[in-house]
Amino acid sequence: MKILLDTNTLLWWFVGDSRLSARALAALDEAVEVYFSMVNLWEVGLKIGKGGYDFPMPADWEVALPAFAEKFDVKETTFGARHCKLISGLPPHHKDPFDRMIIAQALIEGLEVVSSDKKFEKYGVERIW
Repeated sequence: MKILLDTNTLLWWFVGDSRLSARALAALDEAVEVYFSMVNLWEVGLKIGKGGYDFPMPADWEVALPAFAEKFDVKETTFGARHCKLISGLPPHHKDPFDRMIIAQALIEGLEVVSSDKKFEKYGVERIW
């Protein structure tokens, strides 16, 4: 199984938040490959700029998150023109642009997504939660 992390999943795993489901934790342990996206970091930056999260984030999150990913062998998947083109044709089930980017990456790269967001399934994305 190859999986892509939704931003909340990445962050909850990073900070050890109890909102990460047991099934999600098991998938992280069992996966052949785990990926994060620069889309995740972009979303974190914007959210922190608007007031942050309801859990503590380190001031150097831009260094700490990639270091965490490297420590746990989480690979980065790129976001490019093919993903942008797919987004242009996706139905409007989901309004969040970051989630739409993750959906496009999952569909094009053939990745399952670890996410609590059920709307991913409306796009045919295999969601683990």
